[in-house]
Amino acid sequence: MKAITFVASSYLTRASVSLAIVSVFAAFVYAVLLLMTVMHAAARQSAQAHIGSLATQVGTLEAQYLQKTESITPSTAAQLGMVTPTVISTVASTDINPLSLRIGE
Repeated sequence: MKAITFVASSYLTRASVSLAIVSVFAAFVYAVLLLMTVMHAAARQSAQAHIGSLATQVGTLEAQYLQKTESITPSTAAQLGMVTPTVISTVASTDINPLSLRIGE
């Protein structure tokens, strides 16, 4: 009877140790995944702020471009080396997508 108790106790000890090791490993993996999730959320928020800043810069550059293109006259273009094209062709598209990344503009 002692042998059966010893063997059962031995298996119970091994099972307990195995369960403890698996539990510690699972807790470690959970902690790592949780940390990665928090880091990803923080990086996403930072990227969103950077995108907003870039959108503002693009808007400023678009305004400068429009201001400078409105000041070009045929004489100014000739002074800059531009020439009149010999053949004019029109390109059209049915897909109308704005070039701006900002929604609603």
